[in-house]
Amino acid sequence: QEQRQRATAPIRNITSTPVRAFAVVPGEDNVIRIWDTQDETIYDISFHGTNRTQQKHLPLANIKDVRFSPDANGVIVRTDDALYTYFLDSQDLQRLNEHIDYAIWAQDSQRIIYKFYDPQTRKRTLNIARPNQSWTELATLPYRRVKTTQLPQSIFIAFWPQPSAFEISKLSTVPSIGPTTTEEVFDGLYGADYSYAPDGKQILISSTLKRGGTAITLGKSNAHGGEYVNFNLPTFVDKTVWSKDGKTVYYAIPNDFPPHSVLPNDYQQQKFFTRDTFWKLDTTTGKSKRIIPLDDITEKLDATHLHLSPAEDTLLFINRINGLLYTLAL
Repeated sequence: QEQRQRATAPIRNITSTPVRAFAVVPGEDNVIRIWDTQDETIYDISFHGTNRTQQKHLPLANIKDVRFSPDANGVIVRTDDALYTYFLDSQDLQRLNEHIDYAIWAQDSQRIIYKFYDPQTRKRTLNIARPNQSWTELATLPYRRVKTTQLPQSIFIAFWPQPSAFEISKLSTVPSIGPTTTEEVFDGLYGADYSYAPDGKQILISSTLKRGGTAITLGKSNAHGGEYVNFNLPTFVDKTVWSKDGKTVYYAIPNDFPPHSVLPNDYQQQKFFTRDTFWKLDTTTGKSKRIIPLDDITEKLDATHLHLSPAEDTLLFINRINGLLYTLAL
């Protein structure tokens, strides 16, 4: 009876061991690809956590971070001292240049967008290339730590500094082909972080209310950085996910911040865990509503890596407290 109740619970963990990353496999019915932290192995599982099938174990030590490609065929693996790419279909494992310390996947799942540091010139650049092949330099970076994303269905790459409550985080874009002219999109706010809607027409923005502040807020702008609206929702972009409709956002509201916490810095540095509640936002009206009653949340959840199932009837996330993968029925 307990197992039946758990199987029908609106929110539950579907892994019993921590995961570093996961991806919904495109074109596959009911398949999630995970990287298991305990044995550092890639598995496929169902949305119920069943049908666990091993895909690959990579003999890499001291793994810190993993990113799946959009098609779930590739992974970028960061260890203590290097970055690697691996493709499941070709079984091709590549160690990236030692001066690359940040990389994400481009939308084509074949190329990577990465930061390169030249120790001779002390120049930091943003680049795009297939792993360890000829590259295109996109922009010079004036800051050490960067975040990037490829705009949906676009050749443009957006980039901004790693959010800090002590720095204004400006959003810029640059095309990945043709003349690489950088355009400043949003003047920035302290601690700003960004997420583009699937149609690229809106940008979700979380920021700190003042320099070195202890409060955060969620807002939005249009694709050109104009028409900024503050929703006055105290959450991070990292706790949000866009619906395919380009209007609805599912998000978690973090609670239990220690007094005087500097945000987002202290959260990013994992100085504490939050206790989250779960909501849905209509970005056209600014109205929010709960997607699960408080009484149905029976444990402390610090939700990260939010993702929607293809039918958008399930919200998936990793609980930062225990590293397990959870589903929330919508």
